[in-house]
Amino acid sequence: MNMTEQYQQRVSDYILAKDGNRPWAMAKAFLPDAELQMQVDTDNIDFPARVIGLDAITDTLVRGFGRENDNVFTFCLQDTLVVQQEKLMCDWVVFMTDKDTGRIRVGWGQYHWDFADQEGQALAKALLIRIQQMDILSAAHQAELFSVLDGMPYPWLSKEQLLAAVSDSEYLRNLSDFLAG
Repeated sequence: MNMTEQYQQRVSDYILAKDGNRPWAMAKAFLPDAELQMQVDTDNIDFPARVIGLDAITDTLVRGFGRENDNVFTFCLQDTLVVQQEKLMCDWVVFMTDKDTGRIRVGWGQYHWDFADQEGQALAKALLIRIQQMDILSAAHQAELFSVLDGMPYPWLSKEQLLAAVSDSEYLRNLSDFLAG
């Protein structure tokens, strides 16, 4: 497995841990002393700006996140992937429901991963997550939207694949505009 494939696998490990509420699996992606930074450009979701250490990152991105959200699908957009030296950057899109209200949250932004070699295994030493937008939508679209998402390649796909799946949904116009841009 080359380094790009290893980096993509670590990102996939993280997404499966976060989306599936599997705290134990975060150790597959992060070093014990890893650092998380969050740049939140929207008022519709809140995260701490900086978190240090695997346990604290897991509490923030898996346990805390899982208490508030379910039906989580995070997609990394393959055609935005850039790998340089020990860094991986890509755009992402997330779909989820608020456990309390059933309302759908649709967000997007960028991942900036920084990896280090740990005994021949690439693990993240730092992750910057930029949350560019987080739309809050009616729960009425839940069944329709999540049945479409369930059939998509996961967690990596192209912008075009995702755009084709959501472009007919007027309630996802902001996302369509982001994907088309």
